[in-house]
Amino acid sequence: MSARTLFGATLLGALLLTGQAQAASATIDGVYNPRVGTQAPARYNGTGLTQKQMDEAGLKAPAAGAKWVQIGDKYVQLHSSDGTVLAVEPTVK
Repeated sequence: MSARTLFGATLLGALLLTGQAQAASATIDGVYNPRVGTQAPARYNGTGLTQKQMDEAGLKAPAAGAKWVQIGDKYVQLHSSDGTVLAVEPTVK
């Protein structure tokens, strides 16, 4: 195996591990922990909160093309098309 091939294989392995570490950083003990910029699992990209629920929670109107959902003990603003987390707020203010 040449040095160039070994270097390429090592670099590829490091990139793959980095991607796995980033994906795992959004979970704690297998429970999804939403963070801005990450993509929420598809199971959370369903129906958003109603206007009444947002008002009661003191949440601002979601950005265009986004909605608020509740995930565990947090309110999370998700981009409706791809589930990207745009904002995270605690449920108790």
